[in-house]
This record gives sequence, C-alpha cells and structure tokens, in this order.
Amino acid sequence: MNEGPKGGRSEPFDNLRGLIGGWDQYYLVPMVRGTGFENDMANYFKDVKPDANVTLLARGSIGAYGGEQMLDVADISQESVEAAGGSFEFGSWDMVKTRFASGTGDVFIQVATRGHPGITELATQNQLTFLQPSGDVLAKMTELYGWGEATLPAGTFSGQDKDVKLPGTTTTLFSSTNMSDDLAYTIVKTICENTEALQNAHKALSDFDCEKNGVWREDVNGIPMHEGALRYFRERGWVQ
Repeated sequence: MNEGPKGGRSEPFDNLRGLIGGWDQYYLVPMVRGTGFENDMANYFKDVKPDANVTLLARGSIGAYGGEQMLDVADISQESVEAAGGSFEFGSWDMVKTRFASGTGDVFIQVATRGHPGITELATQNQLTFLQPSGDVLAKMTELYGWGEATLPAGTFSGQDKDVKLPGTTTTLFSSTNMSDDLAYTIVKTICENTEALQNAHKALSDFDCEKNGVWREDVNGIPMHEGALRYFRERGWVQ
C-alpha cells in the first residue's frame, strides 16, 4: 500500500459508492484556553502564545489527524512549537480536561457537531476562545485533504460569541460496488421515507432531510453514487 500524508493511503479506493450523504455537520474546531485576544489562529501562535501546550486526542483519532493537518497547513509544526518552549501531547478526553483545568494545556482541536458533550463541558468549565483559521488554511484543507468548509454559528458553545468558519465534513453512508442495485435502492428508500425516526433518535441528526440536504450529490458524498441509490433519487425527481 502506498502511504500519503501522515501515513495515510495515497491511492483512492475505486470500488466505493455513495448511498446517502449529508447526515450531519461536523466541524474541525480549534479552541484555546483564555480570552481577551483576537481569535485569529495564526496570530495566536505568533504573538499570543508561541510556546503553547497543544493537546490532541490519541493518534489515529479523526480529531488528532485533522488537528495535525490543520496545524501543518498553517505552518505550525510540532518542532516549531517545541522550539519556542511549548509541547504536543496526545491522549484521552480526561487528559485534555485535566490539562485545561490545571492550566497546563492551552490548545485543543477536535471534530465536533453542535452540542458535542465533551466540548460543551470544556467550554462550560473553562474560558475558551474559538480560533479562526485563515482563508488560505481553509482552502488548503480542502485542496490537500478533502475537507469542506462550514460555519460554526455564534453561541454554539459557551463563550463563542462569533461565527467561525472551519474545515467541515459530514457522515456518508456508502457501500462497495459489490452491493446489488436492488439492495442499495431498498436501503436508501427506507432511510429517506423514515427520517423522522432518525431525527428523534439522535440530536446530531435533527436537521437530516434527504431532499433539503442534497444527500444524492456527489460533492456531498465525496465519491461516485451507487446506481441503486440513484434509481430511488430519480424516482423522487431529485436527480435527472
């Protein structure tokens, strides 16, 4: 297997097909302990806290993976932070909460939905600033790693008084090309015609709607659509 950035696979899987995308909205959220300064991410590491203690969840988690991508794109390397007297630490949620509570952790980056319990707790128990990556960083996150762009509305978390544009992603249900068209059709039909049950089951799915969310669009799924799924979407008139 060929390896890409951070040890990931560099060659695409050509046998994957989308069924339904746009289930929810995730944000890659950079937050720092403290207030009273601008929320510009580049300025934070340059002038506010160049010796920041960066905490991330364990390597292999999407939050840590995305956090390292964002910092690398912003030219904020582990080496430069450590050279300035800061640190990088990978661990658990309990580690992050302990570091922020004790003042030994300054930065945390994590993938989250609105209402994310861990970040809600962190923001309630600490004064946080939610950092804004530059437009160039957002564009490179899309170009290099396939992240979308999404706006985390002001007031989503305690102390977040501004909208923040962030790398974003969504959940996609997909299959391999081995799935039959009939089975793919049945799965998609069942989901799209029973969305109320999904909305009631999980807060993160409260806005899920097949028609409004454009769940059939290839740019939402990130991969080509399954022919069985497209058959249902054509029946509904959403795809020509």
